[in-house]
Amino acid sequence: MMSMETTMFRDVSTEFLEMTRLISLYRQVSRSLVLTKQMIANFGDKHMFYPVLQELKKQKDRVARRIIKLAKQTHPEYKKLTKVLGIDKRRSLYGKTALATLLAYVDFSNGLRKILCYVGNYYPHNGKYNPTLKKAAESLTMSVLQKRRCPTGKEIRQVLKTIRTTLAGGQA
Repeated sequence: MMSMETTMFRDVSTEFLEMTRLISLYRQVSRSLVLTKQMIANFGDKHMFYPVLQELKKQKDRVARRIIKLAKQTHPEYKKLTKVLGIDKRRSLYGKTALATLLAYVDFSNGLRKILCYVGNYYPHNGKYNPTLKKAAESLTMSVLQKRRCPTGKEIRQVLKTIRTTLAGGQA
């Protein structure tokens, strides 16, 4: 059997496992919310699905708050990043959740090009691209820029570059 280097694997803590579980739950609730909205659009019976829709929105907000709380505990630089990006206000709940998702999965000590490929801003040739992180980067960029439309690649690049330089201590 081949021996594998230990540098190929990431150290996993209980906080990381809890964060991934919460992020998975958040994605599941978000998907259920989208499906419920589609059912309302297809069937047109708002009164039947409205209580379900409201409960899913509340559940999504609860899970997002738990993710943010855990991110503040596990990542000491989280609060600084929210201030630098301008999402430290109460109304940018989903942007903070997207930042926590990116901090959990992306290694910002890598080069910017590798980060952009992994997040899906550039489509890499080796296929290592995470659609979950692409949605998180888009959501974070929309919160930072306070836009309701899908952000461009340049805008996503600028936000990720800001995160990377802030984590590096202001050095590029």
